[in-house]
Amino acid sequence: MTTWENAEQETDYLDTLRAYMASNGNISAMAARLHVHNNTVRYRISRLAKDFALDLDDPQKRLWLWLRLTTMDLAVEAQ
Repeated sequence: MTTWENAEQETDYLDTLRAYMASNGNISAMAARLHVHNNTVRYRISRLAKDFALDLDDPQKRLWLWLRLTTMDLAVEAQ
């Protein structure tokens, strides 16, 4: 996989996590937000959970992810 493909996949992961948080895990809402098919969202979420050992069913871990994404976004805005 090239560096460009890694960057694109990382963007997909971040966009997917942001959509997950914004839609409270609602697959249809996530798919609409991301302009992809429901199955694509399911696949991305399962890959995220597996590749990064995320337990998205745990409310504390979801909160940690939401806070981390928010701080990342704020840091980018501050630059």
